[in-house]
Amino acid sequence: MIEELLNQKETSKSILIIDSFEHSSTNLLNTLIKKFLEKDNLNTSLNFYPTTRSSKKKFSKFFSKNIINETILLNIFASNQNVLELALNQLRQNNEQKKKFIIVIDNLNLLIRHFDNNPFFFIHFAIECSRQPDICQLICVAHEQTFSNEVLNQIRQIFQTVVCISDTKMRQDEITMFSKLNKHILKFSLRIDHRSFKTSKILTYDEVLYLDNEYSIQKVEKILKKKSKLKEEDETEDDMLKGLTFNVHLSSDDLEAKKNLVLPYELIGQKQKTTIENKETESKIFYAPDEADDVDDDDPDDDLNF
Repeated sequence: MIEELLNQKETSKSILIIDSFEHSSTNLLNTLIKKFLEKDNLNTSLNFYPTTRSSKKKFSKFFSKNIINETILLNIFASNQNVLELALNQLRQNNEQKKKFIIVIDNLNLLIRHFDNNPFFFIHFAIECSRQPDICQLICVAHEQTFSNEVLNQIRQIFQTVVCISDTKMRQDEITMFSKLNKHILKFSLRIDHRSFKTSKILTYDEVLYLDNEYSIQKVEKILKKKSKLKEEDETEDDMLKGLTFNVHLSSDDLEAKKNLVLPYELIGQKQKTTIENKETESKIFYAPDEADDVDDDDPDDDLNF
């Protein structure tokens, strides 16, 4: 799945990359940007929003400054304005060629700190981006340590694709295999949750990604093909009946009664047999009048006022 996302073979309106201070996602983010720049995207503009000057400096070493937008960087802590709305308005004002946008934000933690650690403004911004036809993709990076589980889960819900990344040590056989390339190879373990627009199901992919120091993909290993979190066929009968306040199981007596039950439609074509059986067993009604009843044997319907 990561290869399809990097090569834009699998579309995703929004991608959240979750890393940690020990396991940085910079290499994966740079690979995403490099893959975009390698293609002739004449009608799409990529806008990278750094949140710190060090991030801007690192990014400038590898990519053109033309795609760096400093709107958030210059206003994140110097102004009380909604920097997200400010960035979006400036994009549209300067869009003379009517291009579509890809928005990349390198640090959600600092961005949400600008809003007093309230994720509401960013969530509103991300939902608005998903509805706008001129914004084709939103890519963000979040460091899991500085977010509470509640806030991180709220943010995860609004993204179509969530990529959790961690560094992994290379095995000796892998080092030997890649030694011929004369490049520094980095190995990453990925857990990808991708929501399909067609089925509305979340598919989970566990993969291993090998990148070189030039941000090129050397190899992708798929540990698990895919697993659906919402697949009804995976539920057992006990899972479906768990928590019910009434009994849905049948006893042996219930099963026997069900077996012997004759439904009305099963009697179709058996009317002749039923008539014969009714002739053999004559039915009678026995009536015992009460003391207050005035029974007239000559006119039994006298009390009906006909």
